[in-house]
Amino acid sequence: MASKKSGRKAGRNSATGSRGVPAAASLAKARAANAVDVLTPDFVRWFDDGSPGAGTSALECLEVIRDVAGRYCEVTGSQAVTAFEADALDDVLEELIPEEMDEQDAVFTIDCCYVFIGFLAETGRWTGSAEELADVNALFSMGDRDPTSEALPVIHVPALDDAEATAVLNSLPLILHARALLRWLGEGKEVTSTAVLRLKDIEAAAACVGVAARGSAKAKKYNIMLPGLEDPATAVPEVRSMLDVPLLRRVWATLEAAELITISSTRAAVSPDAADILAGTGAAGLEELEYFTSEFLRQAVMGDLLDHPWGAEAAVLQVGVLAAATTADPPAVKLVMTAADRAPAEDKAMAAVVSETVHGRIEELAALGLIQVDTHYRVLPALVRCIAEAFEDSFGIDVHEEPPPALAALR
Repeated sequence: MASKKSGRKAGRNSATGSRGVPAAASLAKARAANAVDVLTPDFVRWFDDGSPGAGTSALECLEVIRDVAGRYCEVTGSQAVTAFEADALDDVLEELIPEEMDEQDAVFTIDCCYVFIGFLAETGRWTGSAEELADVNALFSMGDRDPTSEALPVIHVPALDDAEATAVLNSLPLILHARALLRWLGEGKEVTSTAVLRLKDIEAAAACVGVAARGSAKAKKYNIMLPGLEDPATAVPEVRSMLDVPLLRRVWATLEAAELITISSTRAAVSPDAADILAGTGAAGLEELEYFTSEFLRQAVMGDLLDHPWGAEAAVLQVGVLAAATTADPPAVKLVMTAADRAPAEDKAMAAVVSETVHGRIEELAALGLIQVDTHYRVLPALVRCIAEAFEDSFGIDVHEEPPPALAALR
């Protein structure tokens, strides 16, 4: 992004307001804020995918958009927040995201712009030209390549003894975390109006999934807690919401999607359907274990798809790695980490970010027992079915099931 200097003058005169801001600029910013406010109800409805806290996240995103759109209208003289010119938006983002800004806040600002542009395009509210939309999207993409055009490996699901598969799944840290959270939740805990746990319960819930975090209304906004990175010698980090603890957020969302918990307007409790996964025995237990693991993988890869400007590219690459890791020729870690070396010159920086993001996410899955990472990425045979069921439909993966040994012998 090219830097852009502000043309403001200090002091006050007949052309400026009390703080030295040109009256026309102040009016442009106010109009932009009002225009964003008009879009707020529709944006919240569009943004809300049913996940806990989605409405709150939508409003936080719009706070950023008010600042970006307001500055854009000041700079360009535009009176619309439904069309942007790529170079001008690039300059505004450069101005609003100085080098010294906290990295998480910088990424959040860019993510909000990406999501808002998607909202305008998908709901037919974009009032610029198709070419302008393509140029703006190019600010947040890796180019014009279709990330789904690359063929994904065929997944061969091995025929395993049920007892063997059950034993592997029962030993996964992911399953142990889920059970701990279910047992802690018990007959119920209070939830907020956005269907998330109250601040007072975050520390205990986070501990169930192996993360140190404490709820606090004074915590830094957008704080991110990653599993395994806590320093026991330091104070427990504070978060503003359960949603700021990614692993807790994903396990919670998976429990809800798998109907293992029920959430009312005031309370969350374990559902009767959780009995099988808590027991982890028999055919019903194996089915629940596989379903929960598959749903968690789907949440981990696709649940935050709109939270990253290159979310689609990262998701496709991650699914490709997971699918290839089920084969007899698993992908090398080095191959993923050097993806930028093979990218076109204009895509190298973006490819580096995506490959590092994907490797980091896969390492998080490894900490949960879902994949093994050393020099290569490998998936245990008992987890191949979970990978296939998680992504077969969404990514068009070709899945072949091996017949049971007895049936194979008859053939």
